[in-house]
Amino acid sequence: MIVKKRLGEMLLDDGLMTDSQLEKALAGQKKEGIRLGQYLIRQSIVSEMQICDLLCRQLKIGKYHPDQCPVI
Repeated sequence: MIVKKRLGEMLLDDGLMTDSQLEKALAGQKKEGIRLGQYLIRQSIVSEMQICDLLCRQLKIGKYHPDQCPVI
């Protein structure tokens, strides 16, 4: 069985957040009723690109580059 890490754990592992920042963010996201990633981006704690990079690594997929995928 493959166990996937949660977003907060991945951010800690990559050094993008501290434990205290994560605790505050989890409380804030719960209060606002939104997903952790949304909260972190809205609060400018991490960028959307940083989250995208983490998720692409976790899922082992390449990032989408619109300039490399022409519309037919």
